[in-house]
Amino acid sequence: MDEAPSPPYPPSVNTEIINKTSSLAGSVFSAVQKIIALIFFLSVVFFIASLLMNKYPLENEILADVVNNEPEQLPTSRQPFKVNFDEFTYDLTPKYDYDIYGVVVTYFNYDSLLNIVHKYDPGNVKDLCVVWGKNIKNSAYRHAQYGSSEFFCWAKWDPTAVALDLTKLSNNHVIPATEKIRSIIDQARAGDQIHMQGYLVNYSVSKNGEGIFSRNTSTTRLDTGNGACEVLYVTSIEILKKNSSIAAEVNIYSKSAMYLSFIIGTFILFVLRSIFNK
Repeated sequence: MDEAPSPPYPPSVNTEIINKTSSLAGSVFSAVQKIIALIFFLSVVFFIASLLMNKYPLENEILADVVNNEPEQLPTSRQPFKVNFDEFTYDLTPKYDYDIYGVVVTYFNYDSLLNIVHKYDPGNVKDLCVVWGKNIKNSAYRHAQYGSSEFFCWAKWDPTAVALDLTKLSNNHVIPATEKIRSIIDQARAGDQIHMQGYLVNYSVSKNGEGIFSRNTSTTRLDTGNGACEVLYVTSIEILKKNSSIAAEVNIYSKSAMYLSFIIGTFILFVLRSIFNK
């Protein structure tokens, strides 16, 4: 009777190879986790440091047009019109022609992964909160802190500092007229000096003929609170001068690194670990 062929290696050797491979994979996995954790920690440190630094340009770096030009709001001859964004139809009613110069102090991207509302309003791609005029001349803009969330921007300052004139600040919900304009809007960051033109509009959104919601624009810079934001259909935008502040660059890249390392770290912790543990 023929004997069964023996395995190429004794079972004990096979087990040892498997154990060594598993040990090596575990070591690599642990090292990657530590590197991601270090990147996340350092990005948080740099992000916090950037918040403590002043990321806005100095007064003498602000262009004369931004300092001296008030927003210009004029009667419009543009009739109501429709535009489509993805599968949604926008009915826009222009209220005024609008022209504004300003320094971006904060912004909010509506295409954030965490923003559920944007799914139903893809035309409103970004909020740009800007200051101009008196707030530049008296340096108040550099002594305030700013923030943005869905629908709002806000500012706060130390009572001992020069007060910000909120009539020289506006939060603009911007709707781009073209993809090229959208690309420029996407590039606008805090501290950039910009010039936008277009129409202040009321708009309603529908899908397959069914209305979803509507929004009206503010038509005065004197209001505050809910409904005080301008809704601007942008037909022209120019970034007149990019912010060259180191703090602004640190803020952008550290925030990106923080988010990315958190996502990768979470994936490694919960997905890959479960695969390795099987």
